[in-house]
Amino acid sequence: MYINAYTGREANNYSIKFFSEDVLTGLEIVSNIVLNSISNTTEIELERGVILQEIGMSLDITDD
Repeated sequence: MYINAYTGREANNYSIKFFSEDVLTGLEIVSNIVLNSISNTTEIELERGVILQEIGMSLDITDD
């Protein structure tokens, strides 16, 4: 099973590749990510710093 996630400028992307015999496990993982995510204030604040840095970097690039 292969699990990957990333964020982009306009979207969050989650993907799982699995064999047919693992379809129930794969669906359970994706549904838990979407339906049961929790917000940890400390982690949100850490990510806020990363996001602000990324915004600053994109403002430095005139093509963006």
